[in-house]
Amino acid sequence: MAKPCSPIIGLTLRTALLFCAALISFQALAQFQVAWPQTGQTVQGAPAATGAAQAGLPNLAGAAAPVMAPRADTAAFDAPRVQAVRAVKAQTPSQFQRFVQVATGLLLPNYGAELFENPQIYSADSAAAAPADYTLGAGDEVRVQIWGSVDYSGTHTLDRNGQINLPKIGTIALAGIQMKDLEATLRKHVATVFNNFSLNANLGRLRGITVYVVGQAQQPGTYNLSSLSTLVNALFASGGPTPNGSMRNIQIKRAGKTVTTFDLYEFISKGDKSKDVSLQGGDVIMIPPAGPRVALTGATDHAAIYELNAGNTVQDVLSLGGGLPALAAPQKALLERIDNTQSQPRKVQDLALNAQGLQFPLRDGDVLTLIATSSQFSNAVTLRGHVAYPLRYSYTAGMRVSDLIPDPRALIQGSYYNSKNGLVQSNADSKVSGDRALNDVKKLLEEINWDYASIERLNANEVKTVLIPFNLGKAIKDKDPANNMTLLPGDVVTVFGVTDLPVPVEKRSQFVRIGGEIKVPGYYQITPGETLNQLVKRANGLTTNAYAYGTMFNRETTRIEQQANLDKAVRRIEQDITSQSVTQLQNVTDTEKNANIQS
Repeated sequence: MAKPCSPIIGLTLRTALLFCAALISFQALAQFQVAWPQTGQTVQGAPAATGAAQAGLPNLAGAAAPVMAPRADTAAFDAPRVQAVRAVKAQTPSQFQRFVQVATGLLLPNYGAELFENPQIYSADSAAAAPADYTLGAGDEVRVQIWGSVDYSGTHTLDRNGQINLPKIGTIALAGIQMKDLEATLRKHVATVFNNFSLNANLGRLRGITVYVVGQAQQPGTYNLSSLSTLVNALFASGGPTPNGSMRNIQIKRAGKTVTTFDLYEFISKGDKSKDVSLQGGDVIMIPPAGPRVALTGATDHAAIYELNAGNTVQDVLSLGGGLPALAAPQKALLERIDNTQSQPRKVQDLALNAQGLQFPLRDGDVLTLIATSSQFSNAVTLRGHVAYPLRYSYTAGMRVSDLIPDPRALIQGSYYNSKNGLVQSNADSKVSGDRALNDVKKLLEEINWDYASIERLNANEVKTVLIPFNLGKAIKDKDPANNMTLLPGDVVTVFGVTDLPVPVEKRSQFVRIGGEIKVPGYYQITPGETLNQLVKRANGLTTNAYAYGTMFNRETTRIEQQANLDKAVRRIEQDITSQSVTQLQNVTDTEKNANIQS
């Protein structure tokens, strides 16, 4: 085969490119058709040009691509093709879905549609034992064992007339006989020839049946199924109803009569298969257009499009998703309704979800929105920040700050005790250096800002937050009425640490190290305004070998500042050197240029 883009003599570049593209497309289409031979029953009414293009299916001149209905002997081969067609149709929402999307901004699925995403799990088990009411027909395999006055064992397949032929017994008609009556029927015929015998009969390989799925099905057509299949199995094999198909009025027609009408909602929400019947060859499964539909959205996990039965109420729709959600406000829901008798047909109304509101009848086109329960607590105050238990607490009338924080111990965070316990667990080394001991003391507990705390309070009339500061120490320790303020429901009390809002140095715990020729060297916590002489006295003074004039005084903040100044000076010197080097190089270059010009 020639390469698709071989040189083309006499054509312009643009024409050649167009020709190559067309040739590649034609070869890809040919390969697609070779890889997908026409097997099975051809079904018309497949996706149109746009849908076929989205699914990667061939589409010639806008014609609908023929789609193959799965057959028992080609189901595995046809599965990718069927899934592709279903994907195309699933991407096409119904007109009502688009209407709801415009109204709510959400493309809601049809209730129960997700069950059809994997139809294979609902296929009939052909290896399962036939039920007692199974009706035999042409193609079924019967295994017969007889012992006693006569010994016989054999397997027989019912012919087109529904008969088998037992040696020395003759022809026995079994078509239409139920499984529970099989042994009795065979025993009756054998008894006409033999006496004193025992008989056992069971089914071997079961026949296949051909049924037709028509109407608003994702994949209408002819299906060869196991004779154990029921209406539900056939529905899932065909991909279920389209977005415009009914889930509540599916019918089986047999010999021109309606055998049953099946409601898929009863099967999905309650597991009720009482209306599901076994299929027979030639049955027609009819999926009519969907009936009246409503949309449920808002505070629910089951937002979807629901099909209505006559007289369905709000409670009927909510019950399909487990009832009224706990997170939905029962006091109010919104119902959007269409009334085509009015010049402005769309309107919205409030609906309380009480006993009366739940019985409110719904009708076609309604959009029901559940309102989420308010996040507001009616009797709670919040304590947060540097406290032992930052939580919401129950409010009582007349509650004050000291009731919320009864004593200073309520401000010791749990992390302090965790860090304290970890001192003997995090390191197997029992030696503790002075620096480590000091760092541990600093890290274990962050100190509280006793001078400032705040209450955040919502002013509902002004719709703004009011910040009320108070002195935490006076409120808790002194019970000062001016600071031990009365709380209201919804208040948020915040306790700050000294690092959250920096406090003056004199109000922080500070530690210094003193060593050398001192009688009691170690780490000491200094008091505000304390001098070096006072600190030496607290350490029991100098030893007799001390040389006071050679005392060295180091301060970490000063060291850091000096290092920063040194780094700054180094950078400045480097910049000066670089600048001088550039200037000298420029001067040399200018001299050479002038020399060249003069020469």
